[in-house]
Amino acid sequence: MTNNVKYNAISFESASPQLQQLWQSAFGDSDDFITAFFDLFDAKYHLHTLSLNDTVLSALYALPFTIFSNGKELSVAYIYAVATDEAHRGKGLMSLLMKKVHENLKSKGFVATVLLPASTWLCGYYDKLGYKMMLWSNSLSPKNIPTIMYFPLNEDFPEPITIHHLIQ
Repeated sequence: MTNNVKYNAISFESASPQLQQLWQSAFGDSDDFITAFFDLFDAKYHLHTLSLNDTVLSALYALPFTIFSNGKELSVAYIYAVATDEAHRGKGLMSLLMKKVHENLKSKGFVATVLLPASTWLCGYYDKLGYKMMLWSNSLSPKNIPTIMYFPLNEDFPEPITIHHLIQ
């Protein structure tokens, strides 16, 4: 199946109802919440999809932000709302989409992606894709703070990364 799917071949405007349904199915959020996200974060500019015959199979949003390390500004993307249609899970689509997203962002000068797995079991999944656990600085305790994982896209990304890099 992955041979026939297309990366970013469908526009946000034409796929919006499908994207909303996929999001609701995966996360259970309300129409108002999803619409607010689409509007607040200009989702059409950050959407990445895999589709087949104009049907969205997998989607995610790569939201850009900047971190500072050793006096340098570094572009990072926060990966959010990662979802595959239930009927197409387990076929390697999200692994393919993440690979395409990493290639796309690297070509645009991003140094890494970060994400917060929605469930503990997802940490193992993202680990298999090459994501690493964020380390905690001495001044912060991970108590009641969600797990943060990162994927370095090039050598400019400071490793090992600590939460301090994200909040300084």
